Amino acid sequence: MDRLRRLKTHPHESLTGHDAPDGQRSAQAMMEDHENAEWMRGAVRNLPDKYRAVLRMRQVEHLEMGEIARIIGATEGVVRTILSRARKQMMEQLKVRRD
Repeated sequence: MDRLRRLKTHPHESLTGHDAPDGQRSAQAMMEDHENAEWMRGAVRNLPDKYRAVLRMRQVEHLEMGEIARIIGATEGVVRTILSRARKQMMEQLKVRRD
């Protein structure tokens, strides 16, 4: 998620962590980055609505746990649990993709 956010401000950085000077990125590397970003968006879309919403609020909007808890009408502990489960599902999807 952090790498996807950085791609918005540093488009020369790849999701694989291999940076290249501007103009020296291969078409294949750029295609891989695009495929990885598309996969990530699909994986997020596959999350349950509540998981997706909490993940978005925390990772994209950078809201504090207390703010998220207030928005969804839950305790901070519940928000942490939802966020943990969302991240766990994303990791499980990533493991399946890599296999």
